[in-house]
Amino acid sequence: MSPASQSFRFRESRRLLREVPVRLSLPGEDGELVARTRDIAIGGMFVATSDVRPVGTGTAFVLELGSADAPDTVQGEAAVVWVREAPGGADQPAGMGMQFTRVEPPGEERLAMLFSEPPDEAAGSDAAPEAPPPAAAEAEETETEEVETVDDTPDEASEEMEEPEATAVEEDVEPAEPVDSVEAADEPPSDEAASPEESATGDGEVGDTRADLFGDLAGDQDDWMSRESDRPSWVWPTVVGVILVGILLIFLRGPLMRLVGIGGNGGEEQQAPMAQSFEVAAPVEEAARPVDPPAAALPATEPAPAPVAAEVPEPAAPAPVSGPAPSPEPAASSPDPPAPPPEPAARPRPPAPAQSSPAPSAPPVNATALRAISASVQDDRTLVEITGNAPFERHHVMLLEAPPRLLVRLIGVQRAYDASAVSAPRLRGVRTGVHGRGATRNLHVVLDLAAPDIVATVERRGDRVVVHLSD
Repeated sequence: MSPASQSFRFRESRRLLREVPVRLSLPGEDGELVARTRDIAIGGMFVATSDVRPVGTGTAFVLELGSADAPDTVQGEAAVVWVREAPGGADQPAGMGMQFTRVEPPGEERLAMLFSEPPDEAAGSDAAPEAPPPAAAEAEETETEEVETVDDTPDEASEEMEEPEATAVEEDVEPAEPVDSVEAADEPPSDEAASPEESATGDGEVGDTRADLFGDLAGDQDDWMSRESDRPSWVWPTVVGVILVGILLIFLRGPLMRLVGIGGNGGEEQQAPMAQSFEVAAPVEEAARPVDPPAAALPATEPAPAPVAAEVPEPAAPAPVSGPAPSPEPAASSPDPPAPPPEPAARPRPPAPAQSSPAPSAPPVNATALRAISASVQDDRTLVEITGNAPFERHHVMLLEAPPRLLVRLIGVQRAYDASAVSAPRLRGVRTGVHGRGATRNLHVVLDLAAPDIVATVERRGDRVVVHLSD
């Protein structure tokens, strides 16, 4: 295949926009070229870099698809197929399109699984969390500084207020001398008396700060204490009293109702049921009257021995009584056989076991596991049959190169299967593995082909997937 046709095939293939680090080891150069991919395809990638290489240059690459917590790399060799030396716009950076010529076996399957993952999972693995804005931390530091300045100012004001009081006490002690007392009387006391107020409100900031923080409580502490004491203290006693009154009403309900006259006289209430019981007893006497007619009917039953008189034929005993005696017995026993007819009613019981017998479990709608993988030769073709425990609804087929192999992805099958013993012409081996997570967890069956020119066709037949291999 010419380089031009390879370039067209790569540029027209399905691509996935994915920027991940890639390291290129160029022949004849000591270091590595570190760049980032613009997009990735099944058979190649586009490396965004201004240091491009000529078409046809081969290089070894290491593609880092994982993250720091879960590293995942794809290694192999690639060749430059086409080059963009200058950027053509924001979405067309400078770089080179490279086609994979050889990929390590785990890496090829990792690329195939990358295209089967949902877009949000494929693109969200490298997203780094944004750093929280520092505005919140700066705001907290500013609030802390403001609170500290407010807490310090009242202390300074209190110290200034304490100093004038000490001077006032000293002045009260000094008037013990007559000379000082006269001088103290001549001096106006307003100047020193006003000094505490001036010290407290001289700056203006301290007084305003206390008023802003404590409001009216800073001026009248006694009033504030009295407000605490004005809280209603009758709530709990009232609740307890209501509960006690309810209990007393429950126990004294009967006497209170009689006292008020609602319940009536208790004696009259007891007589009413007595009268009702007497009326009920009267019908019992009437029911006993019909007993007399049966007593009169008893004589009518006495004639019953008349049939007993029929037993007089005993004088015929000298004759062979034993002969005629058995004859009436079978005649008397003949009416007894009609009793068995109730037996047919019990015949419907046999259908019961027939209902309990059908208990087969319903087969799954889609195959969830494999039963067998077999290979055979028919008409100069190699047939590989993959059999599941139910019909296969969906499957994906992908022909891979370098080395040549056929990937059959069975949708819905999530159990592994050991196919290492399968062998046949045109096959180097059969491998299986479960890939993906959650709903995308599927079984991959990889057929390693003996030559790259082998033609493979795949068809689904119910619970089997048949692969035909021919030269």
